[in-house]
Amino acid sequence: MLEQRRVDYLKSMGITVWLPRRELPHAPASRWMAEDSPSERHEHIHIESTHDHARPVAAADLLRAGQPMPAHPEVAEEIVKETPSEPVKPAAPVSTDLAPPAEDTVVASVGEPPRFALEFMQLSGSGIWVVDANIPLEQVAPFAGRVLAAFGMKPSVVPQPVSFRWPFIESRHQDQSEAVAVQALRAQWQYFSSQGAGYVITVGANAQSWMNKIDVKEHFHIADLEALMSSASAKRALWLSLHGLAER
Repeated sequence: MLEQRRVDYLKSMGITVWLPRRELPHAPASRWMAEDSPSERHEHIHIESTHDHARPVAAADLLRAGQPMPAHPEVAEEIVKETPSEPVKPAAPVSTDLAPPAEDTVVASVGEPPRFALEFMQLSGSGIWVVDANIPLEQVAPFAGRVLAAFGMKPSVVPQPVSFRWPFIESRHQDQSEAVAVQALRAQWQYFSSQGAGYVITVGANAQSWMNKIDVKEHFHIADLEALMSSASAKRALWLSLHGLAER
């Protein structure tokens, strides 16, 4: 049982053939060991060598000494005689300037991804209000609700705003360029289009800029919500734009 366990352990270590230096307890006698000296080590083996043959050296001795295999004495002597002696060249000075990491170079060449956040508010059946994330929705939603309610366009149940942020995750290993951001934003708008969205009212510069990049022209743009709420002419312009939609 112990011998079988030992064999299974050696097989699991990738050892299929092994030569014991001495007989092991509970194991059958090995046919690889000399009968007269079962525990003799390699360094005690003495083999008479002739003039034409070098003394064999055990592999364990070479590993322990850390030296290459010995060559024939006559061949080694000829190699020493034929090898010309060259003056030792001084070692080149090692530069202490460290090269910048390759990763930093790649990051610098690619540049920072565009960073923006938009809120999509579907306040009517066919209209989407796209608002910059830095503009509080607590100001936009009540105002937009009052305006749409005046035209009978506000739904009874207003869904929660949908946030779109770029980049989605902070990662150096993902392509987060402007082209990819435009593709992702276009996919977001296609979802709203499939839900019946027909016109867009943008609030803020980022909302107008990014919606134009996906070829969506806003029906009306509010550059500054507070300025619009305090301007009669701006309110009239918004009212006329929504009045045209209500007549359709």
